[in-house]
Amino acid sequence: MAAGSRHISTLRQRLPGAAQSFSPLQALTMLRTIHRRLSISEPLPCLSQCLRSNSTLPSVGSFSGQMRNSSCAKSIIRHSAFFPQVRFFSSLTDGSRTNENESECEEIDTSSSVDSLTPFIDRNVSQVSLDHPLAVGKDETVEGERDQEIDILEELENPEVLSHYVEMPLMPETYTLASYVDQSETLQKLVHMGVDLSKIQKRRGVASLLMRMDFERDIKDKLSFLHHCGLPGEELGSFVTKNPFIFGEELQNLEARVHYLQEMKFSPEAISQIISRAPYFLNFSIERIDNKLGYYQQLFGFNDANIRAIITRCPKLVTGKVSRPKENLFVLEFQCGFSKSALRNMVLQEPSILLRGKQALIDTFDYLHNTMKIPHKLLLGSPGAFLGRIDRVKDRHKFLVHKKRNQYSPKEPGYVSLMALFKVPDDAFCEKIAKVSEEEYNHFLKTCCI
Repeated sequence: MAAGSRHISTLRQRLPGAAQSFSPLQALTMLRTIHRRLSISEPLPCLSQCLRSNSTLPSVGSFSGQMRNSSCAKSIIRHSAFFPQVRFFSSLTDGSRTNENESECEEIDTSSSVDSLTPFIDRNVSQVSLDHPLAVGKDETVEGERDQEIDILEELENPEVLSHYVEMPLMPETYTLASYVDQSETLQKLVHMGVDLSKIQKRRGVASLLMRMDFERDIKDKLSFLHHCGLPGEELGSFVTKNPFIFGEELQNLEARVHYLQEMKFSPEAISQIISRAPYFLNFSIERIDNKLGYYQQLFGFNDANIRAIITRCPKLVTGKVSRPKENLFVLEFQCGFSKSALRNMVLQEPSILLRGKQALIDTFDYLHNTMKIPHKLLLGSPGAFLGRIDRVKDRHKFLVHKKRNQYSPKEPGYVSLMALFKVPDDAFCEKIAKVSEEEYNHFLKTCCI
């Protein structure tokens, strides 16, 4: 009994408010819901008259005369715990009757919450069968008028009364944007720009963020700003697909971060490349950007010009974690045997090696240095070799060994450039380096490289 009382008190606290705030349709809908749950078929003529006259909710006194003798009054009062806002329920009978009903309310099952009842009411709004434009049903009749089926697709004289129910509701957390495109002008314009909604909706919170935004108010100015910074119009869709969180940033903050790059003497072309290559760059605060630039300048002893050069070529050094560059430097210095001055030159030529996977660096160096016998000096002059596909180099090296053309020393005749093994396509490799037909090379791959 005590547990039931606590549940009733909790329900009353969760739904504060006065009964006068309810419209006739809402009150009727709640009453019909109670009717269905209690299997009560007796209509409420007072509410019928109220809706026919399109008046406001009647006073307690006008209800009490009809409800006092109604067979469903006791059940409605008993279940009024589900609707604590409708205060006229408690005044339908005298004080002793109310106390009796309150004691009965403590005995009802309150395991179902108001939250579970709300969608049930919403689903049955279209089943109410009185004269109201939103009330249609087959199980009740209005006194003085004949029953008739109402076509829900028929154009109404007052269509705005349906607008509250016709509009697609905005869920607090949504993960599928396809069903909202027809109703959202913002999503339609993003699709026309080339934004891939199937990708951005997988990001946590992005779908709900876009559904709450207006294109003219929240998005248009930021897209114009990105285009003004040098991002081509045809790349805006790809940029937003990679970084939809840019719309969550204040325009003043974006302008301040670009102004910081200008103060650091980055050219407009460099700023454009930075934004294009690292879409999340502008999401970082000025303090974080400045800390990253200072860290790399101190780590390598670079001057301002060198820092601008490596950040322009590899801006993800700012947006990524510093743990990977530190780990790669350790691998190249202590496991591969490069000196600090050599690493400094390699980073200036190919700063992307700082973001390469540790194991990929080890495997590439092991094959180039220990199998192909390429010395450190040649590797130092071709740091881009650490960024290529080592599997392709293995196949081509085996074929050159088969043809006895594996000459990688620039001082010897028949020299084969290391970068050519990584970059040139198969037809150019066969014609200019291996001096064979492409069919012969493919046949070798099928028979000898299995």
